[in-house]
Amino acid sequence: MPHSSAAKHTSGAARPANDDERLEELLHRFKQGLEAAGILRDHRRKQRFASEHKARSDDFRVGQQNRQHTQTGEAETIRALSRSLDAFVDLTSRVDRATLDSAAEAPTDVDALVTMLTAPASIDRLTETDPLADARLRWVRDRERLLHAEGRPLGLRAVGEILGVSRQAIAKARADGRLVAVPTRPHRFVYPSWQFGPSGPLRGLREIQQVLGDGDGDVWTLVAFILAPNSRLNDETPLSLLRRGHDHDVEAVLRAARAYGEHGAA
Repeated sequence: MPHSSAAKHTSGAARPANDDERLEELLHRFKQGLEAAGILRDHRRKQRFASEHKARSDDFRVGQQNRQHTQTGEAETIRALSRSLDAFVDLTSRVDRATLDSAAEAPTDVDALVTMLTAPASIDRLTETDPLADARLRWVRDRERLLHAEGRPLGLRAVGEILGVSRQAIAKARADGRLVAVPTRPHRFVYPSWQFGPSGPLRGLREIQQVLGDGDGDVWTLVAFILAPNSRLNDETPLSLLRRGHDHDVEAVLRAARAYGEHGAA
C-alpha cells in the first residue's frame, strides 16, 4: 500500500529500493506511534467491550449508546489516519535522502515525524496552504529539542524509582514546584531528566518557577531559561550552576531569573 500511494504522489523516476525500505520503516514507526498514543484500538478489546455490555441487560441502553459513540469515533479515526498517511507519503516523496536517513535514525518517533515535517521541502509544501506553518513547526521542533535536552524525559514510574516516593508524593512535588513537569496531554506529565541530581531534585527549582511562572504555569519559559547560556552567569547555563549546588550559585540563578522574567533572554 505505501508503495502505490507513493507512486501516485511522486513524479519522475522510481526511488531506489533502499529509499523504499526507508519509507517502509518510517511508515511502520508512524503506525507504532499512533498505536502508542491510543489512536489505533485493539480489536479484541473492542469485542470484549461489546460483549460485556450485551451481558448487562439493565445497562443495555447505555451500552448501545456507547457502542454507537465508539463506532462514530472509529470512523473519525479512520478518516484522520487516512488523511495523515496521505500527507505523510506526499511529504516523503518530496524530501531528500538525507532527511529520510535522519528521520529513520531519530531517537524517538516524535523526532522522526518532526524531522520530516521541518525539512525544507516539507515547509515549502505546507506553506502553500498555511503561511504560518514554518513558525508553527519551528515551535514544535524547539519544544521537542528542549524536552530531550540533557537526556530523555522521564515518566511517572521512573521518577518514583529515582526518588523512592509514591505517585501521590510526586504529584504534590509537581504541584508545589519542587519538580518540573511538562504536560503531554490532560493529567499526564513527563519530567525532564536534567532536574535530578545525586540527592534528588536540584535546589532552587521551586523558587525559579515562582519567579518565572508568576502563576501562569508557563513551563516552557522555565525550561528555556534553565538550558540556555546566560550572559548574567558568565555565559554559563543556569543548569550548570544549579548542579554545583552552592548557595551563591543558586542565588545567582535566581537573580538571572528575575532579570529574564522582566526583560527576556539576555
